[in-house]
Amino acid sequence: MKITNSTYAVLGAGASGRAAAELLLAHGASAVDLIDAQLQSGAWLESLPAGMSVMTLDSEEVQSSYAGMVVSPGVDMESDWFKQVAALAQTPVIGELELAWSVRGDYLQPVATEGSHVPQYIAVTGTNGKTTTVELIAHILQGLGLRAQLCGNHGKPLSRCWLDYVNEPFEVAVIEVSSFQLETIETFAPEVAVCLAIEPDHLDRYKSYDDYEAAKLKIFDFQNKECRAIIDANIQLSSLAAIETVSNQALAESDWMVKGEKVFFQDELYVDVGDIDWAGGHQVLNLAYAIASLQDYLVDVPRTELLSILESFNIPAFRCQKVATIKGVSYYNDSKATNIDSVAKALHGLKAKEGGSIIWIAGGKDKGLNYQPLLPLVENKVEQAFFIGEIGDELVSLFEPVTAVENSKTLDVAVQRACQVASENDIVLFSAGTSSFDQFSSYVERGEAFNSLLKKYNS
Repeated sequence: MKITNSTYAVLGAGASGRAAAELLLAHGASAVDLIDAQLQSGAWLESLPAGMSVMTLDSEEVQSSYAGMVVSPGVDMESDWFKQVAALAQTPVIGELELAWSVRGDYLQPVATEGSHVPQYIAVTGTNGKTTTVELIAHILQGLGLRAQLCGNHGKPLSRCWLDYVNEPFEVAVIEVSSFQLETIETFAPEVAVCLAIEPDHLDRYKSYDDYEAAKLKIFDFQNKECRAIIDANIQLSSLAAIETVSNQALAESDWMVKGEKVFFQDELYVDVGDIDWAGGHQVLNLAYAIASLQDYLVDVPRTELLSILESFNIPAFRCQKVATIKGVSYYNDSKATNIDSVAKALHGLKAKEGGSIIWIAGGKDKGLNYQPLLPLVENKVEQAFFIGEIGDELVSLFEPVTAVENSKTLDVAVQRACQVASENDIVLFSAGTSSFDQFSSYVERGEAFNSLLKKYNS
């Protein structure tokens, strides 16, 4: 890929697009046109690097002779807007991740260690649990004295990491990768690639589940026999890389197995995290993926040292995060749960103390999801449910035969009612099961609102 003295187009003016544009200029591009569907505003426009122009598709400055085009992951390549730009420019297209990968040799160098091997690039994809898994990987590495950088879909875009590398050097890139980013890779081949369970999601962008799954599994396409592939035991994969499987299902055959708070490798106990407060339910499965990805490096690490590092880990916000214990009631904020699988994992993983039960708050935007698979789980584990948002009535109708339900309509009322009915040893779980855009701007705003409401109704 020739960058020097060439003019490029970058599609999408978000964080990834801006970083890609700057990286192209840093590597000698003569000019970069940053093209977005929307007219841009903000202070960042006042300090554009020399050679960068920002425009919309209808700008007279858009060219038909770019040397190449870099697309941000947020740009749907099946959208009419993208097709218009691509037809006008008629030039090869790669993604921001692929661009950053192509220049990696100018930055990260192999880590010099005695004995055990440290992978330079660890990439994680899957439907749920990616962020917790990459945070665990980075936390373990940092606890062992290595500089690990969170990149990609969580943390900084990899292009931004390279731009900041002189002032913020690191030794291992831990990259969370979305299906959107994987659509446009051509050579991306992390030394260790991890794919957690794949469940139906983003079907507003993909024509089918098969297309979504295929995008996820592209993470393994360019690995070679020196690489490692860590996958959910239900995934069927043919790869040159060495494959290891992970599961918490009792009947599964897997290299790594989670049983309660214990992680086993090839039927031998690897680590028991039963005394660690955050390590319950599906979080132990995320930990198993993290440990598996670092297995070669952890071989000489005493288990007591690993446990000490894990004790200081904090679950990322809004991911089945225990946010309060008030009058013996435990409150969990799982606002990030925007699909059925997330809710199922949270309900499976949480166990109320003796005499207690689970009170569930859910609902939000109508994404057309099928909640029927949750019926047996809700019947067995949920004592009371409060539903909110566009799908409130639908959820009441579906779950009324198996548990006590109310349509609270808003999160405010749902939290108030949950606090009123909860008693000692109960768990109040806010696991939405859909997106937030009917009443909130993001799952973050929704999660922050839940935390604030807890304080309001427990003061």
